[in-house]
Amino acid sequence: MNRRRSYSILFYLKRSKLNKRGEAPIYMRITIDGIRAEASINRSIKPEQWNKAKGYANPSAENGKNLNRFLEQQRNQVYLRQEEMISKNRVITAKTLKNAYIGKDNDEERTILKVYDDHNEKLKLLVGKGVAPLTYKRHRTSRRHLDRFINEKYGMVDYYLKDIDPDFVDKYETYFRVDRECNNNTTVKYVRNFAKIIRHAIRNEWIQTNPLKNLNLKIEEVDKPFLNQEEINAIHSKQIDIERIAQVRDIFLFCCYTGVAYVDAHALTPDHIEYGPDGTRWIKIRRSKTGKPAHIPLLPFPLEIIERYKNNLVCERKGVILPVLSNQKMNAYLKEVADLCGIKKNLTTHCARHTFATTVTLANNVSMESVSKMLGHSDMRITRQYARILDKTIAREMDQLAHKMSKKKSKKKSKKK
Repeated sequence: MNRRRSYSILFYLKRSKLNKRGEAPIYMRITIDGIRAEASINRSIKPEQWNKAKGYANPSAENGKNLNRFLEQQRNQVYLRQEEMISKNRVITAKTLKNAYIGKDNDEERTILKVYDDHNEKLKLLVGKGVAPLTYKRHRTSRRHLDRFINEKYGMVDYYLKDIDPDFVDKYETYFRVDRECNNNTTVKYVRNFAKIIRHAIRNEWIQTNPLKNLNLKIEEVDKPFLNQEEINAIHSKQIDIERIAQVRDIFLFCCYTGVAYVDAHALTPDHIEYGPDGTRWIKIRRSKTGKPAHIPLLPFPLEIIERYKNNLVCERKGVILPVLSNQKMNAYLKEVADLCGIKKNLTTHCARHTFATTVTLANNVSMESVSKMLGHSDMRITRQYARILDKTIAREMDQLAHKMSKKKSKKKSKKK
């Protein structure tokens, strides 16, 4: 080994797995720095013919000497694999040495896209079992980007995992910022997805060092648009005669008053509407993105919209409560809604969720904790990214503070008298 380490090879019997002849299989145990890895050597012997203390067959046993020669050959094979790994400067652990011995999973030939494919296959099996569908979709998209990057920058169909270095990572980051013209936060998210695959490779001891360890990428706070009450009222009261635009307006306002994300609004069915403890109707869902529960009391206007589309042919055919179009079409038609209502802000389906958090709830004294639960967040820090404190809220609270302070002053004056 290239440094002093504790190292041993031991042969032993698995006495719990006797075959029909009453023989126990012989296993090899490789131990390096206290970590074990085991492999079958495809030989067996009767337990009474085995010397447990020495880890060999009794020489007097039938074929005992031949078996012991075979065991020595296997020990030497491990030593040879070890020397090969040292000469190639490969990381040596009990597991990697065992794999080299049995000829399994040659880490020298392992490629990043193959590892990503295996990761995504496992992720697919976990959808609905702790993994959100959008998480799986996000990694499929990231894998496609990585494939395109390797093809365009290196002219290759795949890339050896062992060859990924900090230069590869730098080029990958630049690819998103320059070639794909992604903003900082989108770039960071894609690189973080890639980092997850690298961490997976490190855990499995396929690579020794992390090529991203010195990369420092941070999500920037983005002041995403939301509507104030006057703008909500302008959209609400606008007479719109074009049916497709009117429907998109209604669905956008529904999301403004419920905080439901586009993907969840698209999937809302009558089963998601339940009666709450106070006898009012609530939306009760698990968010598609995170799987977290979101329970939202329905205000009068969202109830009115649900009633409006009760007999809609699209809703009846799909078994949903709202005729939600694709996200692309929704955002395109929302630009028309903004133009019709004289609103300069960039209206998107996500703008509705920020509007709910800021204008509809927090500005009307709903607590941050309640807003967080209705949005289906598991962490209050996420809610704070959605919910901005309005100037009028600050003004109202400072006015209340001034009122309290003036009361205290008047009490002090009265006591002096």
